[in-house]
Amino acid sequence: SYGNIINLKDRVIDRIQKFEISFYPIIGGLILITTLFIIGYNLSTYKTGIIVEESLFPVPLIIHLFKEYFLPNSIIFAHYILIISLLGYLILFVKLTPFLALDGGVLSDSIFPNKSIINFIGLIVLLFNSLTIFAVLLVLIISMYNLQKLSPLNNVTELSLSKKILGSIMFVVWILLFPLNVNYIKLLE
Repeated sequence: SYGNIINLKDRVIDRIQKFEISFYPIIGGLILITTLFIIGYNLSTYKTGIIVEESLFPVPLIIHLFKEYFLPNSIIFAHYILIISLLGYLILFVKLTPFLALDGGVLSDSIFPNKSIINFIGLIVLLFNSLTIFAVLLVLIISMYNLQKLSPLNNVTELSLSKKILGSIMFVVWILLFPLNVNYIKLLE
């Protein structure tokens, strides 16, 4: 599930369907990427006392915290599977961004209908980190889509408390996937 923009042929029936359209692809992607990360992490090597002066590489906040706790002052010689998983987390971060037709935007709109401030926050977050090009492309691409199909026919149906909690957990996951540019990753040769 690496498609970032939801484009539907028919209108969404209610907020429950809107939630499910956006939530399950995120979970599938998260499971796949985390599996790749575990495999890549085990295939990578780690050394301390080496200074790497290469370009910065975007790493999710949660991975950075994990590395600083378990492997402080070390350089990761990353296997290509680990690099693929880190790029997957970056794509998932964009996908989870609460902005219009992205999965995160549809998810947040199913929980908080018609709250355009959430879309604005999502765009600001994309603009003020290393993903500025993504933000510009998103505005251009989403302006071409008919977002009317994403508004449910029945906007009165409430989400259950469990779905609201799951949506809130996805917001926390989005924060934990925030990309930080680091210089402690080097490709395994």
